Amino acid sequence: GLPLFTMNFAAWLRAPHNVPTVVSAYLDRFPDEDRLLPFLQARTVSRGAGNLRILVPHDYKAVTIGQQHVKDHPYLPLVSDLQLFLDLHGGEPNGEEQAAVLREKNDFNGGWA
Repeated sequence: GLPLFTMNFAAWLRAPHNVPTVVSAYLDRFPDEDRLLPFLQARTVSRGAGNLRILVPHDYKAVTIGQQHVKDHPYLPLVSDLQLFLDLHGGEPNGEEQAAVLREKNDFNGGWA
């Protein structure tokens, strides 16, 4: 399936605050590196910081609930605000600060009506 963006990259698209240095995305399975790396013009790193973080959750369908798009980037699917809030709190640098900025948006959708 298509990548579903999260963490600081998605937060930057949804509620710009911190400039992301890593693009994080959920995928339903890890892609074949022989096809992915040439396509992205990328290389794997075993230590240090890379610029792409691929997350393969145990239950991919669960993270797709409430996925959204932002007006300025309709071709980039993002996780729901609730999932993004939780992911930011889960260990992203400055994640709690970015989550607070997201939470203060008038259109924040925390999963409740």
